[in-house]
Amino acid sequence: MTNMETSEQSYKLQQQCDWFNAKQGTLTGYDCPICKNKGHVMFIDEEDGTTRVTNCKCGAVRKSLQMIKASGLSSLLDSCTFATYKARDDWQKKAKESAMAFLNDHEGKWFYIGGQVGSGKTHICTAIVVDLLKKGIPAKYMKWRDEMSTLMAIRFDEQEYNRQMNRWKRTKVLYMDDLFKADKLNAFEKNATFEILNARYVDKSLITIISSEYTVGELMKIDEAIGSRIYERTRVYALDTGHDKQRNYRIYGGEA
Repeated sequence: MTNMETSEQSYKLQQQCDWFNAKQGTLTGYDCPICKNKGHVMFIDEEDGTTRVTNCKCGAVRKSLQMIKASGLSSLLDSCTFATYKARDDWQKKAKESAMAFLNDHEGKWFYIGGQVGSGKTHICTAIVVDLLKKGIPAKYMKWRDEMSTLMAIRFDEQEYNRQMNRWKRTKVLYMDDLFKADKLNAFEKNATFEILNARYVDKSLITIISSEYTVGELMKIDEAIGSRIYERTRVYALDTGHDKQRNYRIYGGEA
């Protein structure tokens, strides 16, 4: 085959790929600029010079969005963004700046925000998760109190228990919301939480985002093994909103 024929064939193959990739698909829930919501993209295989179709990376985003929506964050995905976070006071500005910095410095790191109820902790953490999802990084959302109840109910079913635990241990991004929110912590809740966080602590490629009514210092008093691991992984990304009821915007009418 002459160079001209090879060039013409490559051109036709590229046209075929461009035509396929430009077609609009029908998938909903996430607007993907790569596959145009088809879920697949076409490319030229350099080894054999033929076109191939592969899954688009937005599949992970769609699965994560579906999981988060099923977990109760569906109403927050649009409202809890960095654009909608009103940072008027210095502590709010610091929270937003730290969260946005974390997005560019998240590999193998953790983000923690603890303190006052109603101060926008969930807003900040959700904004981080949504941004990571849009970048194609899979994430899972855990409502700590609800999941501890689920795990306790299945603790004697070893196979199911391990299956559930592995979901939290292995996901690339885990958002653990309202850590240690309980009337009275029991040994099972502490042990299960340690099991999850220690697995993620050991695997430095995993990203963990945590919100709680407790500061990291207060967590150390509750369980030093858990608190110290969180502190070591977060460092500059461990935020404290304080315990000031004036910062509870659910009561005092501000926006966070």
